[in-house]
Amino acid sequence: MPPACPTIRRPMPLRRDLQRSLHRRRPLLMHDGVCASHIHVKDSFPRPPTQWLMRSLRRSAVPKTTKKRDVASLYEVGPRNVTTRNCAANFGAPMPKISLTSLADIASVVGTQKVTKVRAIKKRGPYSPAVDFYKALREALVTAHDNGWSKVNLLEIPHAQTDPKKVASYLSAINGYNKWWGQKTLQSFDAPRSTYSKHGIDVLVTPETGIEAGTTQYVLKFYLNNEPLDTFKANLITALMEMTLRDQCQATEVMAVLDVRRGKLFTMRSQLKTLKTVIDAELAYVADLWDAL
Repeated sequence: MPPACPTIRRPMPLRRDLQRSLHRRRPLLMHDGVCASHIHVKDSFPRPPTQWLMRSLRRSAVPKTTKKRDVASLYEVGPRNVTTRNCAANFGAPMPKISLTSLADIASVVGTQKVTKVRAIKKRGPYSPAVDFYKALREALVTAHDNGWSKVNLLEIPHAQTDPKKVASYLSAINGYNKWWGQKTLQSFDAPRSTYSKHGIDVLVTPETGIEAGTTQYVLKFYLNNEPLDTFKANLITALMEMTLRDQCQATEVMAVLDVRRGKLFTMRSQLKTLKTVIDAELAYVADLWDAL
C-alpha cells in the first residue's frame, strides 16, 4: 500500500526551488523528501493554479513587477519572451530583413492594417529574383541611359514579356517614366547601397540607380506600386537614404524617390531628426510584433 498522501493547506514559499524544478521538468522535492506531484492540496485548489502560484511567490518576496505571464513561464522549457530585438544578439539568429518600400507601407497604415502588412511581409520570405515581378523593368530603367536608349526603346520592354499581367503593368510604368523624362538629358551612375539596423530589424536601403539630370544628381529609388506615393512615404524613404547613404555620396547629390507610374519625383521635405524618430518607433513596433505572428 502506498503511503497516505499528506495534506497541506497552502504552498510552501520555495520560489527558487519551484522555478528551477519546473524549468527543467524535474520532480520538485518538498520537505521530508515528499514529491510535489504526490501532494494533495485541500479543497482542490480554492483558486486557479496561476493565482495560487502568485500568492505563494508573493509570500517569497517576489518583486511587485512580476506578471502572471512570468509565473506561467515557469512551466516552460527554456527562456520565454525572447523577442526579435534581442534574439539575434543573444542567440545568433539572423535578423529579419525588410525592404525600404515595405517599411514605408507599414508606417503609412494604422490599427489592424499595420498587423496585416507585417504578417504579409513575414510570410513572403526572403527576396528571390525568380518571383520578382518588376525585375526586368528595373533592369531596363537602370541600363537605358547607359545604353543610349530612347523612349521608344523602353516601350519595347513590355511587349517582350510573356506574362499578360507584366505587359500591362510594365507599359503603365514606362509611360510614367517617359513622362518624367520629358526633354531632360539623363545620364546614370552607380548608386551606393547599405542597411539600416534597429531593434533587431534590418532595412535594406537599395536605391536602383543614380541619375544626373542637367546640373542635379539624384540617388534614385524607384516606387513601382499601384498605389500613388504620398508625401509621408516619400519623406520616410528619402530620410532612410539620407541616414544610411550620405557618407558614401557627394554633398551635392540629392536623395530622391520616383513614383514611376505617375512620373513624379519626391525629395525629403521634413526634418531628418523627426523622421528618424518615426522610423525607429515603427521598427520597434515591427520587432515586437514579428515573433507574435
